[in-house]
Amino acid sequence: GTNPYAVAVDTTNHVVFVTNDYNGAGGNTVQPFSYNPSTGALTAGTAVAAGTSPQGVAVDSVNHVVFVANAGSNTVQSLTYNPANGVMTNVGTVATGTNPNGVAVDTTNHLVFVANEGSATVQSLTYNPANGVMTNVGTVATGTNPTGVAVDSVNHVVFVANAGSNTFH
Repeated sequence: GTNPYAVAVDTTNHVVFVTNDYNGAGGNTVQPFSYNPSTGALTAGTAVAAGTSPQGVAVDSVNHVVFVANAGSNTVQSLTYNPANGVMTNVGTVATGTNPNGVAVDTTNHLVFVANEGSATVQSLTYNPANGVMTNVGTVATGTNPTGVAVDSVNHVVFVANAGSNTFH
């Protein structure tokens, strides 16, 4: 794709997902690649349309669901995928705050966390592991311009990098 932006890896099924953040040919997509774990060789799968300016990407490798933060359309998108053939299916989107950038998934508790850079919030959502359908839970204020988010699903802690305020919590 054009202007690859973020990467998530399904280490169990050997699939890599790349967001392509560009408003033109080859952009506004998420593309799967299967890979050979011994050699690292990649085989491109079929790219699927994402929202405008897809940036962050995370994967639930147990339930085969991919989550994409679409910064330009202020949504988070879920897609299911078949690990045997790489075929991806768009499940739907949920509105986010302004300019969602980072996304993290807690596969144990079926939660998605989105860093809304323009709103200075982190949004939490639940998702159905059987079909990837998301439900908004709410938002929490962060520092200025949160861009990165990660989750410790064992200890139930979410970490946020705030680029604008030079803080991390």
